[in-house]
Amino acid sequence: MCTCATPPDDARLLAFLDGEPDAALATDLVKCASCRERLAALDTQQRSLMINLRQSDTPSSLELGEYVLGLIPDARKREIETFLHGSERGRADVAQLRSYLDSLKGDIEFSPLERVQVLVAELVRGLGPAAGPAFAPALAGLRGAAVDDGTRLYRAGDVSIALDVMESGSSRMVLGLVSGAEAEGLEVELWQGDALAKVVPVDEVGNFTLENVARGKYTLALTAPEIEIHVPGFDV
Repeated sequence: MCTCATPPDDARLLAFLDGEPDAALATDLVKCASCRERLAALDTQQRSLMINLRQSDTPSSLELGEYVLGLIPDARKREIETFLHGSERGRADVAQLRSYLDSLKGDIEFSPLERVQVLVAELVRGLGPAAGPAFAPALAGLRGAAVDDGTRLYRAGDVSIALDVMESGSSRMVLGLVSGAEAEGLEVELWQGDALAKVVPVDEVGNFTLENVARGKYTLALTAPEIEIHVPGFDV
């Protein structure tokens, strides 16, 4: 039983635990075993509560990974940085995560197929005398008779491809002009089914020539490191 003249309540005991000066209570605690037991119980409860609160605020491994990748909202980011400031183990975990991600940099690369954007060009002009050419490849009409009456103009996004098919002896020749794309590094591939028939570079002003092409239906592909433009069903 409490022997104090004025038994202290829990609020007063907790304030004393938090360091608030209380000379009268200190004197009573020396004399009263019951109050000392209550004070010890409150101290245990408070410590347990603080441990649970700290654990609930401790970021998980997944959250630390998102922090390292910069995917955490700013408010939570500041909380995690406060936690890391006082947690040697947390800082070690973050350092390990960063080291692991650095080791993967050489592996986390997109394959060429994943990097390339493929566009399908649409015929917007040609295959008839009424359509008329919008612009013509260099030398068109100078090295043989045109197979049809107009330059075929295809467009994909900002890129235009003008094509002329010419008779050239027993075979045919395709003259092309690319506009709206950086010419450096561009190549033209001619496919018949799954077979690559020809590959030629595009010159600095956008011209290219496919010579000795057999009659048939092809897919013409304009290729660059990060984009491909396909002209399907191209008749030669």
